[in-house]
Amino acid sequence: MIDVKFLRTIDKYVFGAVTLSVGPLVKAFSRGGGEPPAPRKVLLIKLWAIGDSVLALPLIYAIKEKYPDAEIDVLCHPSNKPVFENTGGVISGVIEVNTRNVLGMFRRYDVCFDTEPYLNFSSILAAFAAKRRVGFRNRFRWLFYHHAVGTEIDRHAVGKTLEMGTYIGVSGPVRLVPVRCSAESAEAAATLLAESGITKGDTLVGFCASVGTSVKARQWPRENFREAARRLLGSEKGVKVVLLGTMEDRELNEFIRDGNPGIVDLSGKATLEETFCLVRSMKAFLSNDTGPMHIAAAQGVRTLGLFGPSSPILWGPFGEGNSHISHGPEVCEYCPCNLPHRGLVPECYLKGDRKDICIRAITVDEVCGALLGMMRS
Repeated sequence: MIDVKFLRTIDKYVFGAVTLSVGPLVKAFSRGGGEPPAPRKVLLIKLWAIGDSVLALPLIYAIKEKYPDAEIDVLCHPSNKPVFENTGGVISGVIEVNTRNVLGMFRRYDVCFDTEPYLNFSSILAAFAAKRRVGFRNRFRWLFYHHAVGTEIDRHAVGKTLEMGTYIGVSGPVRLVPVRCSAESAEAAATLLAESGITKGDTLVGFCASVGTSVKARQWPRENFREAARRLLGSEKGVKVVLLGTMEDRELNEFIRDGNPGIVDLSGKATLEETFCLVRSMKAFLSNDTGPMHIAAAQGVRTLGLFGPSSPILWGPFGEGNSHISHGPEVCEYCPCNLPHRGLVPECYLKGDRKDICIRAITVDEVCGALLGMMRS
C-alpha cells in the first residue's frame, strides 16, 4: 500500500527543493516557443489516484481523435494501471513508474501532459521525458512547463484537465469516458454477483463507505451508511445494496451489513477491473468523495457523492443525472480545506464536537431522499 503522507512529505521538501533550484534554469533554457507541431509521441503522467485517472481519460481520447496517428503512453502506478488498459488502441503503452522505465524515457516524447495536481516529482519527470510539457500552475512546478493550467476552484477537474490539450489544438466534449474492462473480467464480475445470491431481477444500489487512508475526514459516519441501507431496503422492493471496497474495508462493510440479507458485502472479492464491470450493473451509487464515485459516474450510473472538506465544484460526480450533498461552507469557516490540487490535505482544523462537522452535517434523511429520487426518476 502506498504511504501517501510519507510520499507527500518527501515530495514537498526534497523534490520541492529541486524545482526551486533547477526550475529557473529549465525555464530559461527551454526550447519550444511558438505553436507546437503535431505530436507523434505523447506521454501522460498520472502516478496515482484511481478517481483522478478516470477524470484524465477524456483528455487522452480527445488527443487521439485529433491526432489518430500519435502514440500515447501513460506513466502510472500499478494501483491505477487498470484504468488505462483495454482502451482498444487509444493508449499505446501503459508504463509502470520505476527507475528502469523512467531512465529509458529521456527526451523520448514530443509533449508530456503532467496531470498530477501538485507533485513536484511529476514535473521533473515531465521535463526529463519530453521536449514540451503541460501541467498545473502551482508552487514552482510551472517553471518546468511550456503551458500551465490554473488551479482555481471555478469548474470541474474534467474541464481543467481537458484544457491542457488546447496547447496542441485539442478540444473535446467535457464529458466522462466509460472505463473498459476485458471479457474475462466481465465474466468474473457476473459470476461473483451470481455467487452472492444476486439475480437478474434485483435492482442493485452500490455503496462505497470507505475513503483513502490519508483523507479520513471525507468519510461519512458508518452508522449513517448502515441506516441509509436499512431505509433504502425498506422503501423499495427488489433492491439489494452492494458494498464495494478492498479487503481492508471488510470490517467497515460488515458493520454496515449487520447481518441484513438485503446487503451484499463484496470487500476484497473483485479486482479493480472487475469493479468497473460490477458498477455498470447498478441502478444508483452512493459514495464518499473517492475513486469508486468517479468510476460509477463514468460508467453511466446515477451517482450521489457526499462531500465534506473537499470541493464538489472540482471533484463532484460529473455528468447529467448525478448529484452531490455538501454543507461544508455552511458549518465550517475553513471549508473547503482539502485541496489536493494545491498540495493541501490537512487534518481537520476543528477539535472536540466540531471535528469533521462538514461531513457529519449531512443527514440520513437527505441522503435517502436524494438517492430514492435518482432511482425513481
